[in-house]
Amino acid sequence: METKRTRITPLEEKHVEDVLEMYFEPDSWKYIKPHEGKDESYYRTFLNGKIEKNENEIGFWVVFSKEGKFIGTINLNNFMDEAIIHMGVHLRRDIWGKGFATELMQRLLNYAQEEKQLSEVYAIIAEGNHASIKIFEKLGFSLKDKREVDGEILRFYSLQF
Repeated sequence: METKRTRITPLEEKHVEDVLEMYFEPDSWKYIKPHEGKDESYYRTFLNGKIEKNENEIGFWVVFSKEGKFIGTINLNNFMDEAIIHMGVHLRRDIWGKGFATELMQRLLNYAQEEKQLSEVYAIIAEGNHASIKIFEKLGFSLKDKREVDGEILRFYSLQF
């Protein structure tokens, strides 16, 4: 997959070091509390699991600029043990505020609807993550539910096709 400014490819072992570097940036996990403050071994296990699940799940991808610089990850997969598909984006800190998240989520929405033929997708966002809330509302998502998960208030936004 690609967008105007990016190239998107499934996560592979060769990408792990780039992703790990992003994971250790300040505030990288600020709004994803279950993964915040973990060690390298935890993140490697997490990423290896994503590589294995790429065969069966809808996907976990790495994103590169057209110039070849690693800029982040995107995902479209099941949320925990629930029967809902959610999408997300995780970008390097130096990429924040440049419109990449919106661009990538729009491409992922097209993929979900056209290629995977999903009828609905979710964005599950921590209560205080105003930047993500703004992005998904701009993309047409609407708040469907709010609930506490692992001690954190999460907002469940959905978009039906």
